[in-house]
Amino acid sequence: EPNPMAPVDGSMVTRWSSDYVSEIQWIYFDLGAERVVSNIVIKWERAYAANYKILVSSDAKKWNEVYHDEKSPGGKREVYFAPRKCRYVKILGLEKVNKDWGISIWEVEIYGPREHNPASAMTKQAYSNRSEDGAKKKEVEKLIASLAAKPVSIKEKPFQKGVIYTSWMSDELSLA
Repeated sequence: EPNPMAPVDGSMVTRWSSDYVSEIQWIYFDLGAERVVSNIVIKWERAYAANYKILVSSDAKKWNEVYHDEKSPGGKREVYFAPRKCRYVKILGLEKVNKDWGISIWEVEIYGPREHNPASAMTKQAYSNRSEDGAKKKEVEKLIASLAAKPVSIKEKPFQKGVIYTSWMSDELSLA
């Protein structure tokens, strides 16, 4: 089940995932009040949006595009754009990297200029340095990179004996 809070819970263990059916998928974030936004960090899972837009809004009805990545390689993407006043930020996935998957995000960080956001609880620097020592931070970045990496072709993998089959439905093998 998709967890809309997962991309903002500060944990690289949880993630948000769209459904697998339609191509266009989205998630948006309510900042609680109008803020000035200019920088977003998206930590994509392997099922990333190869083509996506970032939109902002003051009312969650009329959206304005601030960024468009038509050839995203996935992984950790740091996006910058001209500062925009908004309350809502939407990530709109237009094309999935794999047609059989949805799109999936580990974490999203939304930042703006400090001088325009005096009530902000934490700066980008403070957030990225929070309680993580250098070795742990490098370990997390390595984990992000490995989880976001493209799958290796079966031709490149060594032969393995045995099979593990994971099913999403209890009666999937009985379907004709």
